[in-house]
Parts: sequence; C-alpha cells; structure tokens
Amino acid sequence: LVDSSIILGRDKEINRICNCFFRNKKANAILLGDHGVGKTAIVQKLVDNVIKKKCPKEMYNYHFLYLDIGLILANLSFDKNMPKKLGQIFEFLYSYTNIVVVIDQVHLVQASELLSYYFAVLVKHPNIKILGLSTEEEFYQFFEFDKKTRSRLEIIPIFEPKPNKIYPMIKNVIHRLEIAHGVTISKALVRYIICVSQAFTNEICNPELTVDIVEKSMIVAKRKHKEEVSKKDVNSNFNFNYELYKKMSKEDKEITAYHEAGHFIVSKMSENI
Repeated sequence: LVDSSIILGRDKEINRICNCFFRNKKANAILLGDHGVGKTAIVQKLVDNVIKKKCPKEMYNYHFLYLDIGLILANLSFDKNMPKKLGQIFEFLYSYTNIVVVIDQVHLVQASELLSYYFAVLVKHPNIKILGLSTEEEFYQFFEFDKKTRSRLEIIPIFEPKPNKIYPMIKNVIHRLEIAHGVTISKALVRYIICVSQAFTNEICNPELTVDIVEKSMIVAKRKHKEEVSKKDVNSNFNFNYELYKKMSKEDKEITAYHEAGHFIVSKMSENI
C-alpha cells in the first residue's frame, strides 16, 4: 500500500474509475496504457483513498483483492489440483459484495480456457467489479475474438503525462528517494531529466522513466560520496547511448532532430486546445 500523498495527479482518471463502478451493467474498468505511465500507481492511490474515506460514500465499504494471473497460470501448468483451487477462489468471491478484483496483465486471462471462463462469469456478477490493467496492444490482441466479454468492460485510457505535468506528479516520490539515498537533486536537474529521458530508452514511459533515471543518478552520486546529484552523474548512466549518437550519420541526426521537434510543437500546441 502506497500513501496517496506520494502519488499526485491522475484525479480525472480515478474519478472515471469511480463513475464506472457506479454503473449497473458495465461496472468493470480496464486501464490501458504503455508500460511506465502509472497504471499501478493509479490503483494504489484509489485503494488508499478508499481506506482513508477520500472517496464517494458509496465506496466506503469496498474491498480490493489482487488476483495474480501470472502466478495462477504458472501453477496451472504443474499443479493438478489448481483447477479445483481456482474454483474455490471464485466461489469465495461470489459470496461477498462490494468486491473489486484487481488484475494486472488482465489480457492473460485469455491464455487459459479455464481462466477465460471464470473471467467471463466475473464480469457478469452484480456484486463484483473488475479493475484490470494492460497495454492497448496486448489487450486487443488477446480479446480480439471475445467481443462479448469485452463489451462488458469500460476502457479507460491512461496516457503519458505532458512534460510540464511530470515533475508535480512525482515530486513527493523524489523526496522519498532523497531520504532513502541521502542524496538531493535539484528541481532544475529533474526537469533536465524529463527533457532528455525519451532519448535514452523506449522500453518504459514517463513518469516511471524519469523516476528510474533520478534514482540511478542518485546512486551514482552516492557512490562518489556526494550530497547532491550533478548533470555529470545523470549523463554517466547513458554514455553508451551517446556513443551510438556519435556514430549516427549527419542525415540520421537531422531526421531525428526534426522528428523530435515535431513532437515538441504538437505537445505545445495541444496545451492550448
């Protein structure tokens, strides 16, 4: 459980989840977004809000249960008693009200006929709500043919925050990291990391990407017995990428520069819409 004060922003997305839960038939929410955009953090903040009664009164008695689909799939492979155990788990769920079943990598329920069957039953149950997490690509790949089940799921897209929204969103997380590592980092340097973060990897998105780079830079500074992170500490994590950049042709550098400039212009223009 994460203190909701650490996670800032995403109130619109949380309100959409709450509104979805109040529906009669389509009361199951699926958060779709790229890796690192903060889907798990949104769920953690929602759970913490319910515990602290910072939510609609109708949700005060909600209970959240995390279902580890990856672990269940692994056990189905070698535990012959797992189908029976799985049945008992779902029978337990059916006997309670105000249950929210949180399923990370929810697309994996379609990897097993047994799980797919139980999931189809869950989404129809009046006393159970599903809160699933997945990427858009994986979700539609696995649910491509199960349109009947998919029609009972409310899709809530989770987008990567705009650059000017990232620091306010993660500043409390950074403060916790400063305490944990005994190293500080300036706001200006964090904003520098936000600006250059996408140049270093496309495996994860912001805000997780920036937090990851900040912590790596803190560790570099800490090992040098420094009290504050410098730009050199940040850049030392990415020497390999700079070497790749140096090997690029002038034409490729210009194409990349124009491409990134286009993203910047679109981002800036969209702020005024």
